[in-house]
Amino acid sequence: MSLVEVPVTVIDASGRSVAGLTPADFDVFDDGKPVAIESLDESLFPGAEERPDLDARTRPRAPRTFLFLYDLAGATPAELDRANAAGRRFANTQMGPADVAGVATITPSGDVQLLQNLARERGKLVAAFDAVRPALDHGRNQVVPSPTAENGGKDRFSPQELERLARPGRAQQAAWVERLLDALKTVAQALRPVPGRKQVILFSHGFNLMLDDTRLVDDVRKIVEELRMEDCVVNAVNVAGLSASAADGQALFVLANDTGGHLMENSNDLSDEIGRILEANRVVYELTFRTTLTGHPGRLHSIEVRTRAKGTKVFARAGYIEPKPV
Repeated sequence: MSLVEVPVTVIDASGRSVAGLTPADFDVFDDGKPVAIESLDESLFPGAEERPDLDARTRPRAPRTFLFLYDLAGATPAELDRANAAGRRFANTQMGPADVAGVATITPSGDVQLLQNLARERGKLVAAFDAVRPALDHGRNQVVPSPTAENGGKDRFSPQELERLARPGRAQQAAWVERLLDALKTVAQALRPVPGRKQVILFSHGFNLMLDDTRLVDDVRKIVEELRMEDCVVNAVNVAGLSASAADGQALFVLANDTGGHLMENSNDLSDEIGRILEANRVVYELTFRTTLTGHPGRLHSIEVRTRAKGTKVFARAGYIEPKPV
């Protein structure tokens, strides 16, 4: 037998955290089978102006983690200024005493660069936000060979997709999207050792899922599953604001919605949106249950958590990796 811990958040219809739930308010399924809840711990995360809760029953046992992640491809100086202003406000006035945060960028070539490791120091975070700069965009428009049936494309694309990718700019866009998805996978794996749920705040222009129809959709689903397995929630911010493209925002919606996060778009004031993320994660429950090992370390097991509290929505990671026997 092995003990599995699952961080869980519950929000009401207005997006506010729900506190005071008990084990009787949850149902947990391990690989589709109901399991008994061994224990339930509730953590209440104070706001920037609040004192930490003195009640040992609800005092956070681990910090709340945020990673501000900038997709620099195509981002203009004005768009980054808005995003950086929201980051500085988070560090100066919204970050609570039990929070840690980091700052990283994804270059147009798909490289992940860490500007500030997870930290509590507001000054370090502000300096990292100030260090985010626009990048010369060789990402979305970089010239790459267009796939054809002759060069191996027929093994990866349908005839209809090959036809679409042959249109001007389509292959270059698809290649850039693949680099972005690979970067998100790198971020998820890098955050694996960090305990608890990780909130990734992704500033991006997004991308159009209709570039080649089904293949990119499948790739996005794989990345979503990777993020959920590592308990990474993507809160996607469309930096284009009120001028955002509906098609590009669709991909950001999928990344956010399917990982249990929020999509922030059609707004040029991002600080209030980040405040909503903080509120939705003000209360975190830690559910534990026992599972029987199958003797196959590394095997993926699915988890489903449901809540019986009416008018609420529950968020939990998608599964866990079977550990080695002790």
